[in-house]
Amino acid sequence: MKTFIAALIIFALLFASVLLVSGFARGSISSLLSLAEALPEAYESGAVEKVQALHSEWERNMRLLQYLASYDILVSAGEAADALTAVADTESADDFASARLRFIASMRRLAMLFSVSAESVL
Repeated sequence: MKTFIAALIIFALLFASVLLVSGFARGSISSLLSLAEALPEAYESGAVEKVQALHSEWERNMRLLQYLASYDILVSAGEAADALTAVADTESADDFASARLRFIASMRRLAMLFSVSAESVL
């Protein structure tokens, strides 16, 4: 009986730590997603500063996410962040909307990776 209780306690601690790490990662990703969605849909003069702030936030959160997420998804999100920054720096109005949507899509994919539900467990 003592072994069963010990195993149950270990399982509860493991499950709580998974929920805690997942919640922290989802919070970081949701802040990045809200910054990206706050960007203008078309290129504007003040967009460069907002994109640079988004990119610095991405770099700061990347240090944590690199230990938690899939390498392929992180590379895709990093490329999308770099592309958005490059488009904003070159002031390319035509490519800004597509780069913004690509970054948002990669953040949503990353958020889906950290969602905790019965479907993701099974």
